[in-house]
Parts: sequence; C-alpha cells; structure tokens
Amino acid sequence: MRVLIFGAGALGSLIGALLSKRNEVTLVGRKEHMSSIQAKGLGISGHTEMLARPSAVESVEDLSGYDYVFLTVKSYDTKSAMKSLAELPGSSTVVTMQNGLGNLETIGEYANSVIGGTTSHGATLRGPGDIVHAGTGDTVAGIYKGVSEETFESLTGELTACGMTTNTTENLNGEVWAKAIVNAGINPLTAILGARNGYLLDNAQVTRMLENVCKEAIEVATTCEIPLPKDDLVERTKRVARMTAQNMSSMLQDVVSKRRTEIGSITGVIVSRGDDRGVPTPLNSALLAIVKGMENSYGV
Repeated sequence: MRVLIFGAGALGSLIGALLSKRNEVTLVGRKEHMSSIQAKGLGISGHTEMLARPSAVESVEDLSGYDYVFLTVKSYDTKSAMKSLAELPGSSTVVTMQNGLGNLETIGEYANSVIGGTTSHGATLRGPGDIVHAGTGDTVAGIYKGVSEETFESLTGELTACGMTTNTTENLNGEVWAKAIVNAGINPLTAILGARNGYLLDNAQVTRMLENVCKEAIEVATTCEIPLPKDDLVERTKRVARMTAQNMSSMLQDVVSKRRTEIGSITGVIVSRGDDRGVPTPLNSALLAIVKGMENSYGV
C-alpha cells in the first residue's frame, strides 16, 4: 500500500520506517531531516535497528494517490495540516496517533475517512535522519468515521506485520482519553525535571506526584462521563514510564529545543474540563502554569 507520513518527526519517522519494510512510504517533514533521509536514508537504532529508504519531501505539492495518510504533526498544527492535505488529489484514509485531545474532531471536519489510535512506542530524534526507538509499548486503533472493516483491518494488519503490533478497540474515545491521562502524568514532569521517563519511577516523591496528577485527570474524565478503559490508568502510566524508561518524552524534546509544547491539548484540556465540571485540578493546573512559563521564557 502507499502511505504518506505528514509531519515526520520522531514518532512519524519511526512509523514510516517500519511501514517501509513492506510498503511504499513518503515522509513529509522539516528540510534538514528530509534532506538527510534523501541523501543517506533513515537510520533507526535502539529497540529497532534498520536503515530505511522511504521517499522524503518537504511539502505535499505534486503528491497524490495515497491509501493512508498518517498525521503526526503537533496537535496545535492539526487544523493547518488538514487544510494542506485537503489539496491532495484522490481519496485517502487519515490516521492519527497524535498526543492530546481534540485531534479526531478537527480531522473529522476535513476528512471523510478517519482512523484514530494511540501508541506508547517512544521515539527520539537524535539528529537529522537519525531516530532512536527508545521504548516499545501498546498500540491501539479504532474507526472514527467512514472506514470499512476491510480498510481498517488492512491497516492494523500491516502495522502488526511491520513490527508495531496493533490491537483494535470500539472504545476509541476512551482510549484517546486514557492516553491523554498517561501523557499528563509523564510529559509535563519530564519536561520540568529535564529527565527521561524512567526517572519518574526512581524517586518516590516524583512517583507520588505522577500518581496524583493521573488521579486528578481520571476524576475529570469520569465526571465528564468518558468511558475509560477498565484497567488501572495510574498503573498503566507507570508501566508506560517503565517500558519507555530511556525515552525523552516529546514534551521534554520540545523544551530542550525551545519549541512550543503540546501542554495545551493535554493538561490544558484536562484543567479546562475540570473547571467546567467543578473538579479541582491543583496539580495539573500547577504543571500547566510551569510549562507555559517555560515556553514564555524562551519566547513561544
């Protein structure tokens, strides 16, 4: 199948590399990263060791005819990305495994065929054309709108065959919220502490903070009547941190690079929904303020 990865940073590049084992893959991303891939290929190290040779371009101009488009941009760029993708001729199924809440709804405004999902695989961009697969984890996908079972099964089967075992769910909204709760527990703390994921389990005080941040978020989701998965999401968050212990969270990578983070679509939404429903979120509110303060300090 023909696959386009739009916004190929760390995770998007990893997904593209894995799918390129058996499929025709095109990455769209930043100039320096794409130029390196064009010249030398895409190197993956860590849990996966390979040199992939996907096509790599800087824009969707002159591209067409993709079966699936993976949207892997930051959540705050989802709307502008979908406007760009609307210019692509042909009909593609859009797939998102982005962090944050609200992406599916935004994508659904522009696309007729949408698959949503979450993944706990950890990826770090070490340099142009150089990705570290820093942690493995669960990947879950579900149909959001306009997708046949055949099309859905084709995608999930291909992801699994290429090394990214993908389970299916009929509770997509619950899984997306569960991932946001996991991210709320891990990403802001790692960004503030400047630590890899595993450190959150090495310090008892920090671990308690992670647990209580998650509990606040779970209370918000429950009050909003989100059908969360049945497993213990605090323990799921700790398991993800353990399995991706050597990973730099995407939020930490953004802070290190002095870029805008996705705190607004993760912790920001949790705090906002809590305010709407009268659920106190003092820890999440504090983390939101600190990360926003860090962004302001370097001018984004």
